[in-house]
This record gives sequence, C-alpha cells and structure tokens, in this order.
Amino acid sequence: MINASIRFTASVEKIDKLRDVLLSVLGPTQAMPECICCRLYQDESNPNSWLLFEEWSSEEGLRRHVKSEAYRVVLEAMELSSEAPEVKFSLENKVEGFELIESIRGEDK
Repeated sequence: MINASIRFTASVEKIDKLRDVLLSVLGPTQAMPECICCRLYQDESNPNSWLLFEEWSSEEGLRRHVKSEAYRVVLEAMELSSEAPEVKFSLENKVEGFELIESIRGEDK
C-alpha cells in the first residue's frame, strides 16, 4: 500500500478557497483506478491547516494520479498555502517528498 499526504496551511483570507479546491479533488481522485481512499482532514489545533491523505494499491496508480488533471488542481492549491506544504509519500521501501512529484510530472517532457 502507498500513502500520500500533503499538509496545507493557509491564511485566514485564503482558507475557504483552499478548502473548496481540496474538496473538489476528492471525488475525481477516489474514482481513479487503484485509489483505496482520498480524504481531507482539518487540524483541530490549527483550523487553517488541512491534510490531504490518499492511499493507493500500487505505485503505478499513484504515478497516474500525479500526472492527472485532478493533481494539477492539488499543485495549484499549494500556491494558496501560506507556508511551504509538507509533502510525504510512503512507498513500499522508502519515503519521499515533493521531489517525487517533480520526477513523475517531468517523465513525459
């Protein structure tokens, strides 16, 4: 199983927009082949912080997702964050960060 998580923190002015953008990707992501779950959590101790959490049955499924239009929306949501988003991919035998996104999205260029 592959886990992917991104923690976003937005200013008070942008939190509603960030929440709406992140909510908009849940359905399309959940509908993708090999997606086990896609959930959005608000941090109880910091209501301006959201965690987008995904589980995938294979690394290939995650790779297809990262190349998808839904993931482009996630990348755009990062620009709404007031702090650098915390990106973490827990693959079968390693943990990676944003560099995995860059690698995957750059494969077809």
